[in-house]
Amino acid sequence: MSREEKRNEMGNSSDGRKVCPVCMHHCALLEGQYGRCRARKNENGKIISVNYGKVTSAMLDPIEKKPLARFYPGSKILSVGSFGCNLFCPFCQNHEISMAGQTEIGWQDVTPAQLARLASGYQNAGNIGVAFTYNEPLVGYEFVRDTACLVKQNGMKTVVVTNGSVELEILEEILPYIDAKKNEAAESEKIVEVPNIEGITIEEARKILKDSGLDINIEKDESLNEKETIIKEQLPKKGIKLKAGSKVIISY
Repeated sequence: MSREEKRNEMGNSSDGRKVCPVCMHHCALLEGQYGRCRARKNENGKIISVNYGKVTSAMLDPIEKKPLARFYPGSKILSVGSFGCNLFCPFCQNHEISMAGQTEIGWQDVTPAQLARLASGYQNAGNIGVAFTYNEPLVGYEFVRDTACLVKQNGMKTVVVTNGSVELEILEEILPYIDAKKNEAAESEKIVEVPNIEGITIEEARKILKDSGLDINIEKDESLNEKETIIKEQLPKKGIKLKAGSKVIISY
């Protein structure tokens, strides 16, 4: 039985609704009903991703736009988005797609294999891989997982730009396929970017890092504001292991 099948078996409510396991909303959906993200649906008694392979936006972006200042600076990355998001930020720059459903925005069906080939085809233009961005990619984590696996097989990099509002089980499933390298001098070392780390418990942060095989060190930066400094000072006190040579970049 696949992970998706197990989740669907477990996600039943007493009135026949199916409970979506992807994020903190845990939408309990009747047959044919969509979740708050507008990207997931109860169809034939199963929670499915309705935005799987439905690409609304694609662009060869500078890597710094993700924004990843320390990840292959000066390079480009094929950036793709779909529709839907599990947050409703009033300042969202991409609200036309993030707050839309499949009938409200134009999209094109693209398979994981097609996207992986497209990324490889842009290598001569400086492309290093694929970034899943623009809307919230993890409301359709299945497409991220399937595509990222193929992109990595082609020797290219993968990036996810996410609000971080996803259950640990989903995060753990895609982490093996998501890349972020420190620099050319230490290509074997991963960098994990933890958005809004004060929004998750220390236990959750520790589990994410441990299960990903990551030890962490806090990188000094003269531009750190007071809020970031406080967070960085608290991490060691909470028992998160520090090790020279690895980093955690905390971003907002």
